[in-house]
Amino acid sequence: MAISFYKDIYELLSKKYPNKKIYVISDQHFYHSKIIEYDRPQFSDVDQMNEYIINAHNSVVSPNDIVIFLGDFSFKKGAIPELMARLNGHKFLLMGNHDKSDLVRKYGACGLEGIFTTPVKMNDTYLSHERLDTAERDDIHFRLLVKNFNANPKGYNYHGHIHTTEPSARPFKNVTCEALDYRPLLIGYTGGLLVSDDSPLIINSDKFQIILEYLKKEKNFDPNLLLTDYIYSTMLEANSSYAGSAFVYGSYALYKKFGYISNFSDLDVALVYNDTISKNRNIQRLKEAVDRMYVSVRDIEGVNVSFIKRIVNMCAFEALYASKCGYYAKCVLDANLIPHNLYRPTDFIQVQEKTTIEKLLSRDQLEMIEGLNLPQYSVQYLTTNGDMANLLLQIIFQKGYNDKRSSALKKLKYVFKSFGNPDPNNIDDLEDTVIRFFLRNILFFYTLRRSSEIDYIKEEKYDIGKLLNTLPAPLAIQLEAIFKNPQSDFNTVFKEITDTSFNDIPQVVEELSHIKK
Repeated sequence: MAISFYKDIYELLSKKYPNKKIYVISDQHFYHSKIIEYDRPQFSDVDQMNEYIINAHNSVVSPNDIVIFLGDFSFKKGAIPELMARLNGHKFLLMGNHDKSDLVRKYGACGLEGIFTTPVKMNDTYLSHERLDTAERDDIHFRLLVKNFNANPKGYNYHGHIHTTEPSARPFKNVTCEALDYRPLLIGYTGGLLVSDDSPLIINSDKFQIILEYLKKEKNFDPNLLLTDYIYSTMLEANSSYAGSAFVYGSYALYKKFGYISNFSDLDVALVYNDTISKNRNIQRLKEAVDRMYVSVRDIEGVNVSFIKRIVNMCAFEALYASKCGYYAKCVLDANLIPHNLYRPTDFIQVQEKTTIEKLLSRDQLEMIEGLNLPQYSVQYLTTNGDMANLLLQIIFQKGYNDKRSSALKKLKYVFKSFGNPDPNNIDDLEDTVIRFFLRNILFFYTLRRSSEIDYIKEEKYDIGKLLNTLPAPLAIQLEAIFKNPQSDFNTVFKEITDTSFNDIPQVVEELSHIKK
């Protein structure tokens, strides 16, 4: 696979290596002593540097993954075969300014499965050694690629050559060793096979079929639920870099936290505003996260067309950011941007998660897990107060959707039963959460200009007394103090919202968000 001209390599890689992760990294500079002096003072010599890079590589890349080196691989040509033998993955090299031209003729003997002498692209992803806006080459194929990149609004250029840890600005991403802490970056997956629209949701691999057959002995076994969990886990693993700022909520979170099984059909994830970076960078982080989720799921082999359609139509990300309102719609996923100041660190719990399949198998069938490369991820969930606040607000203030209201009531009872019976006299924490999430919802409707939803809330059409009569006594006592007491903090906030005109909502919410602080 020696390619000496500009080409889209996505289909080529997908045919030879379907359903594989694709990593990139650049500028290893193996055996280059001067690079230590210039940019890597933490290493005492090239041997220490070489070992660190190899170990970092193998910590993320498995033997079946694809990795593309974006140039300047080694300054000792004779050592390349040995280095390649120690690095995991199907390895490809896009040549940099320090790579010797005779590598093209000898790439197979060097342990490479392919070599590219010019920049290449994979759909909307462009790979080059130098940034496409700074490199100067007379090659006609290179000029064609740059022209294609400049005309592509979705184009994203992964490059090397710049030995810095400073972040790049879109549409460029520096993937030199220094920028990635020497660990290759996952940028997507090769394509796979989609089964027909009316086929069951299955993963087309013999090993998965064996596992599913084995798991049929489990109580309440549901292969679609297990595989939906597998797919959602894959999407969350793709966003592991956002573990500290993204959180999962909704039906899927209740399943993972409490074992509540329902017919959840989408993945609810929010990305919380980061106050240390700009508004535009927050929006960019949201887009990157949505893109990663979509790329991770679209090419899983065996995901049927109906499931893909469900993913395409779901609302996956809600970003909360300060001072401004905005709305970002993507053809793949919707992302709703609304003002911030309504979540606190105490609203979340951090958990290291595995797929349900792995949890079931890990008890006595460890050998079946080996080689599966099942996704694992670090995730934030809402606390139980957050879950209960979301469900309460859905029951009381959701316009229409009686079936969803009934479903939310079942979930509320289940969560409360799983949570236990808290002190009915200590309602401050729950009321505080309900107030902030209520204001969040008001801002959400304002941002999307859904005034009818706000009007419905103001009209207080739902009979709260009817709700309280259906709930366990300890929870009913808490909620009566919050919703039925005219002097409660919640009702103070509710009255302010009721008296607020639509256009004044952002300012009033900002003022009210401090009421319980």
